[in-house]
Amino acid sequence: MNVIQCIIRNKRGSVALLVAGFIVILLGSSALVIDLGSTYHETSRLQNAMDSAALAGVQELGSNQPTSTTSQSWTNAVAKAIQYAELNGYTVTENGVTVTPVQNTAGSKIMGVKVTGSKLVPYSMARIFGINDTTVTRSASAMLKVVDTTTGVIPFYIAKSYMDSVAGTTITISSKDLEGATGGRIGPVYMNSSESGYST
Repeated sequence: MNVIQCIIRNKRGSVALLVAGFIVILLGSSALVIDLGSTYHETSRLQNAMDSAALAGVQELGSNQPTSTTSQSWTNAVAKAIQYAELNGYTVTENGVTVTPVQNTAGSKIMGVKVTGSKLVPYSMARIFGINDTTVTRSASAMLKVVDTTTGVIPFYIAKSYMDSVAGTTITISSKDLEGATGGRIGPVYMNSSESGYST
């Protein structure tokens, strides 16, 4: 009888060990899902903010790229990039947002901006294992470049002064007007059509 009772006691002890093991696995899985999911979410938000800031900043450089970081257009680009980072919730002081120039291969002109930021992501479940947080860093670059060749894109430019003079005119341009539009044909077609009321 004592032998049987001893076996039962041993089985009960084994069940307790199994339950304890499963609890550890469950907590580890929770930490993996919750904390890594939170990290992925914050990383995505940070990347979107850096993308937005870089695109906003590069537009301030203009067609004549500056040659120095002391130029007004570069100062404007940095200010705009930081502004858009802050609009997305990331600041210079808290997230270390930095804006650096992207230069051409010769290093003579600033062709774009690179925006970098960091975010401290606190963990919740992983604290059980002594891991309190992690820092994610993301960056984005945007550049002004001359398009050499492309397909499916038509260069189109009409001066604002001209558009103001024909405000309220309704025109329709057919697909035949877009054929062979390279070399600026679409611009004269548009202007001529707005004056003469062209329609298909």
